[in-house]
Amino acid sequence: MEALLRDHTTGANIFWATADYEHLGEKYGYKMPILPELVTGENNKVVMPRVLKSKEQQRVIK
Repeated sequence: MEALLRDHTTGANIFWATADYEHLGEKYGYKMPILPELVTGENNKVVMPRVLKSKEQQRVIK
């Protein structure tokens, strides 16, 4: 899981890059790193394929 969440260019964890998950807590904020414990267990449905998200959730942020 750690390898999937790592930016292989910088070596740092990738980050949320959206405010869509902030209702889950401050660790889910826009620039916060995605950690394995945040997308497993009780919150295992947080990360899902784009096709399963609503049209609003699929929007591209520029």
